[in-house]
Amino acid sequence: MRALLLAITLLVLSVATGRAADLLVLQSTRDVAYRDAVRGLGASYQGDSRVVVLSDYAEVDVIRLVREERPQAVVAVGEAALAACKKVRDIPVVAMLAPSINHRKLPSNVSGVNMVAEPAKYLELFDSMRKRHVGVLYDANKSGRYLHQAAQIARSYGVTLEMVEVHSAQEVQSALEKLRGRIDSLWVLPDSTVVSAVNMEAYIVFSINNRLPIVSYLKQHLRNGVAASLDVDFYDIGRQTGDLCQQLARKGGHSSGYIIPPRKALLNTNEGVIHKLGITLSSF
Repeated sequence: MRALLLAITLLVLSVATGRAADLLVLQSTRDVAYRDAVRGLGASYQGDSRVVVLSDYAEVDVIRLVREERPQAVVAVGEAALAACKKVRDIPVVAMLAPSINHRKLPSNVSGVNMVAEPAKYLELFDSMRKRHVGVLYDANKSGRYLHQAAQIARSYGVTLEMVEVHSAQEVQSALEKLRGRIDSLWVLPDSTVVSAVNMEAYIVFSINNRLPIVSYLKQHLRNGVAASLDVDFYDIGRQTGDLCQQLARKGGHSSGYIIPPRKALLNTNEGVIHKLGITLSSF
């Protein structure tokens, strides 16, 4: 019934406005991060858009919506929205705040903005901390491609990555032990196999016992004892996505299927941990 009401509402709006919106924005939920990204999209994109929050409805037939709305492109906000677009192939799909775009092969019509700072930003941070041997745990299926990019440029920053692959969350604690004595810092990636409440505790214990800092991708980890984080600006990711949609419009809607990094990385530090470990951020 809710799906039917959604379709009727969209049809009435289309008739009232006299034409379809340029962008159909599918927002996974009413999460604050998604809301901020959609605000940024609206501030950047010079055209009409219509937002549908998928969690408000029991079921949404995206193919039917696309057929009735006739947008120039679909913007998928979040993983659930991107999954809902898997059968959309005739028009561009632009994804944001969807972690999987970082590691899985996407259809050629899907472009997007990644939600993790580019590897060079992290390597610059480790360099500024004078940390040269960085330990990192990863699942190749989740963050292998991203880490491969990091490994290719690490030496240009004077950094060596000590990488240990894990295949399940249960392997994290034993994998950390393999790094003992080999590293002077730890890097936590946005990898769902590696990151959990239990495993973050294991990271912190390892950090304390070995007196080495942890750099993460999430500000919330600072209160657990992480030394620094590089967060992304959700509003600016929305603006960047709007810019990407403008580029697609100028190209006549043709998508090249590329994923671009967020242009802003926000450094946050835990001053207590930084001071305790005697770390100086030299030039970041």
